[in-house]
Amino acid sequence: MRDDFTKFSRIYQWFQTLIHPALMQRHKFKLNEASTWSSPTQSLEVNHAKLGRVKVSLWSNFHFRKTTRSSMSIIRVEGLDEQGNLRV
Repeated sequence: MRDDFTKFSRIYQWFQTLIHPALMQRHKFKLNEASTWSSPTQSLEVNHAKLGRVKVSLWSNFHFRKTTRSSMSIIRVEGLDEQGNLRV
């Protein structure tokens, strides 16, 4: 019975990748490890009147491991100095 469940689970996962191509992306995105980040979907740099130079990056179509039906976006906001270096 366990083997049947495993087969069904694999078939179901395969079927889901046909329906939603973003599910094929098997990428661990760790917020505290920049080496795991892929290129952002979109990136924008602006000069804000009060905050100064700000960089906003967006990654789209990520999923938690057990919730493949709902996607999420990850947004990172960075404050930059005049030379474009990260402000601490």
